[in-house]
Amino acid sequence: MSDVRVTARCGDTESNRLKMRPFFTRLTLLTAAIAAAPIPPTSAFAQDGLRQQAEWNRALQQALDQARAELRSDKPNEVAWGAFRAAEYRLFNLMPDLTAKLAAPPTGDDREVYAVRAALLDSAVRLDAAVPASVVRSYWNDFPVQSAILFAKATGARDGVLLDLLTSVSLVRTGESTGPMASERACRQRERACAQHPHADTSESRRNSVGAGERRLGWRRRGRRRRWHRD
Repeated sequence: MSDVRVTARCGDTESNRLKMRPFFTRLTLLTAAIAAAPIPPTSAFAQDGLRQQAEWNRALQQALDQARAELRSDKPNEVAWGAFRAAEYRLFNLMPDLTAKLAAPPTGDDREVYAVRAALLDSAVRLDAAVPASVVRSYWNDFPVQSAILFAKATGARDGVLLDLLTSVSLVRTGESTGPMASERACRQRERACAQHPHADTSESRRNSVGAGERRLGWRRRGRRRRWHRD
């Protein structure tokens, strides 16, 4: 009985293979036809996208080479253009050149130096550059807003520089600073006051004497208008 069952099972398997043979044959022929078929041409939209990408890559490489050469120049106008291109095209590869030029900007007249320093600082802010804290400190007096932004990612002894900066600003505000910066600021304020009121006496003794006289008379000024009231 077992021999009969094995023979029947073998017969069923062979018949199934014969039935599936045409299917596998057609599948093999279809695979070969697909492999041999020519690749359809790319659509016009895809070709236009590839062309624009190639043009952008060429323009980006040209801007990179030109900006690198300008940042390494000694002329203020060329350095300013290099900083502008670096920020406009997001050329993060030029970070070392930008940081080096921030530390040692080119020389020239006052207007050129101010303009190139402003361009370099603006480029560093737009690229979110990590500039040494000592370099950022040198820009604080002329560009406090941009310098404050760069201090967030400044490298080096940032805490010490910020502490020293905070101390100096506090001393100037309280009038305790006697350094050259405070002296120069006081001179400028006196010159401005004399230019606006050439016949006015701006001396400290004069102001004190006037204030003392007003206090002796018991007069005081109230409100925005000059109304004098007797105490």
